Amino acid sequence: MIGRHCSGLGAVAFGLVFLSAAPALCEPGALLTGFTAVNQDAPQVSVVMVAGITRSDQLPPTLVQARKALSANVALRDSTLRDLADLMDGNAAFQYAKRLDFVAKPGLAAHAAHYYGIAAATGRGGAIYGFIKALDALDPATTTPGRLANLRNILVTYANAGSAPALEAVLRYHARNTPFTDMRAELDRILVETDGPAAHAVALQLASEILRSNTPTAAELQKARQYLLRAEDSDSLRTRLISQNLLPLVEARVAALRPDQSFALQVDTQGEITP
Repeated sequence: MIGRHCSGLGAVAFGLVFLSAAPALCEPGALLTGFTAVNQDAPQVSVVMVAGITRSDQLPPTLVQARKALSANVALRDSTLRDLADLMDGNAAFQYAKRLDFVAKPGLAAHAAHYYGIAAATGRGGAIYGFIKALDALDPATTTPGRLANLRNILVTYANAGSAPALEAVLRYHARNTPFTDMRAELDRILVETDGPAAHAVALQLASEILRSNTPTAAELQKARQYLLRAEDSDSLRTRLISQNLLPLVEARVAALRPDQSFALQVDTQGEITP
């Protein structure tokens, strides 16, 4: 059961180039998508994926005093902090992750992501920032598939819940194909299961990917049109303006198709998006 204690999505800024509708300027290679830092003042999203430790009597007797000391802001030894974190104490996991200096020691990045992930999964929404920094730093080639799958699940769950930094990371990892590969299924899930800023941002990203292609098919252009129409419903003025600016580009690309290719697209300009 996923509990959402707070909702909301800060503006995700996309570096999409505004293009003229004139066919002469509609060079597919000119369309670029980039990502910038999200609004750090956006409402914080906290997602409970696992209950974790909520009471000291859930712990072995040897760790009860340690947890009480941690709650009183008493510094614990790394080994004790890690033992608490391994039992899904979110606070201990958060504190231990912050001690793992993966900037100086990159080999610790996967471990830091793991413990930040425990903190995030037990409802400490602020852990998502350290979590993403650790994901950016880890080496997927030396991280076990099981751990990567768990980290991926935490990130996508936060993105689905409306976390702006998590959504930005999902889109960035999708574009780079690392540290997680083939994230299209997760993006489709966001489109199907949500109808808020996350879905609008994903729709805009997927439309831009189609338009970057040198030879999009008629079906792909229809999908790009649907994505942009979906993004036009956004509450974000920036997202709406980018969508409105890119729709003429779709029409120009459609007009460049052979008549038999473009006919079906002229019949139905709406329609629902299907993954």
